Amino acid sequence: MVETEMETDQLSYIRAEIRAEIGLLNDRLNALMASQSFLVIAYASTLSSGYGDFRTLFILILPPFLAVLGAALVFEARPSLKAALQAIEHWREREAALVSSSADYAPYTLAVDENARQAVERRQHQGRHFAIRAPIIMLVAWFVFLLLPFGLYFAG
Repeated sequence: MVETEMETDQLSYIRAEIRAEIGLLNDRLNALMASQSFLVIAYASTLSSGYGDFRTLFILILPPFLAVLGAALVFEARPSLKAALQAIEHWREREAALVSSSADYAPYTLAVDENARQAVERRQHQGRHFAIRAPIIMLVAWFVFLLLPFGLYFAG
């Protein structure tokens, strides 16, 4: 009884660590998205401030600067997002090892058989996609935003 209670305490600890790491990942993603939103608004405001006259020096300086700043923030955020994802993966591996070590953990997991375990892993993998892909999408957008003022300048 005491050993089972200690094992469930260990499982509870591991799951609390997973929740804490997921919370950190969400906080980092929220901070990144908020900074990107602010910069996109600033970028759009500066680009539209010319009222259709894109042949000013202002259009060639401030919007590209904001695009470079946005990309730099994404590059700065990516290592912390990756670290959080790695920590989550580490704790999930420890949880899986603990759960598979004894049949007593069956009531505490959704992965009661191989198919259920694969379904759980698939959901976890799908959940990571946003944290991995969102920064890449933002970098592509900032690259387009970097080139846009120059295209408007030479086309207009």
